[in-house]
Amino acid sequence: MHIDVPINLSGFTKGKEVLALTGLGQAEPELAAGTMVQLHGLAIPARYGILRLKTHSLSPAALEFIAEIRAVEAEIVEREEELAAIYG
Repeated sequence: MHIDVPINLSGFTKGKEVLALTGLGQAEPELAAGTMVQLHGLAIPARYGILRLKTHSLSPAALEFIAEIRAVEAEIVEREEELAAIYG
């Protein structure tokens, strides 16, 4: 299973005045290239939830998907901390 959100901030923001609400990982190419910088003091702690119908139990596939989401989340958190140390 592969979970990813392809994003091309450079193409979206080229030649424009832009504020992007995004994780550092999604902007890593732009941060590395020096075309975007992090604004300090604007960290937005966020939570997400996984919902299901109250009347339905989770299937084995759903449980596997949730486990994968949590694994990807852990990777993202780790990478965000690394990028904050580099670019923050």
